[in-house]
Amino acid sequence: MEMKKVLKYAMEIGECMLVSGAGVSRVEDTISRICKAYGAKEANVFSITSSIVTTIEDEKGEILTQTKRIRSYKTDFTKLCHPGQKCKLDATVHCFKRSIKRL
Repeated sequence: MEMKKVLKYAMEIGECMLVSGAGVSRVEDTISRICKAYGAKEANVFSITSSIVTTIEDEKGEILTQTKRIRSYKTDFTKLCHPGQKCKLDATVHCFKRSIKRL
């Protein structure tokens, strides 16, 4: 799989999560896991409430970095939690499914 696409879509998912109110550590962990699941040898993610920076290294040693500026927020707890269940990131699942279709 092309690592540029993996990085692009992982960052989109992270953005969806951050905008929906997810914590930065969860965003970092999710982006890292997605990149590694799709072939990144190493993934370093740094996120604050207004920015996400991700650097990945593929199996060939090629390094890619992407930065995404977050300018607006729409904290929506209905996207973050299912009624009567522990908090889960519905927004993440939705973004992930949409992004995976493009891969």
